[in-house]
Amino acid sequence: MGLGSYLEGDIAGGITLTAGYAAAAGLFVIEAAALDWDSPAVGVPATIGVSVAGLAIVYGFARPFIYNRSPQMAAVMDNAQSNIVLTSDSYGNKNVGFQLSYTISF
Repeated sequence: MGLGSYLEGDIAGGITLTAGYAAAAGLFVIEAAALDWDSPAVGVPATIGVSVAGLAIVYGFARPFIYNRSPQMAAVMDNAQSNIVLTSDSYGNKNVGFQLSYTISF
C-alpha cells in the first residue's frame, strides 16, 4: 500500500501506490454494492479494478529500482529489520504485533 515508499521519503511513489489500491478497492465496492446484477455494466468496474490493482503491483515492484533514495535514509533502512512477532499484553493475551528494530554503526 506504499508504506515502504513513505518510509524511504518517496512521497510521490507512496501516494501513487495508495491511490492505485484505493481506486481498485473503490471499483470493487461499486461492483458489489452499487450495481444491479441485471445491469449491462456488471463486470466492468471489477475488470477495471483488477487492471488498476495489477498496474499498482507492477509499479510497486519497479519503483524501488528507479527511485534515487537519500544516502542518510538508505543507511538507516539497510540496517533495519522488521518482524511479525507474538506479543503479550498486561493480561497475558497473545497478540500479533509488528516489530521494527535497527542498528546504527559508527
